[in-house]
Amino acid sequence: MVFTGIVASVVAPLIARMFKLKNPLAFGLAIGTSGHAMGTARAIEMGEVEGAVSGIALALSGVITSLMYAIIF
Repeated sequence: MVFTGIVASVVAPLIARMFKLKNPLAFGLAIGTSGHAMGTARAIEMGEVEGAVSGIALALSGVITSLMYAIIF
């Protein structure tokens, strides 16, 4: 988990520039679901909208994952 957060917080801004990602909602959603808390901290540094969407994405992905786990197992 720590490794994914570190990689996402370092690589996400590079990938966003490489694909010319301009939408702050898309960036926040992507880094929030893939980068966990470290990615969300990086998104907050990028901007308010990115940080807010990243936090919401982090929380929702955790809830959805736990519900899917309960349904499957």
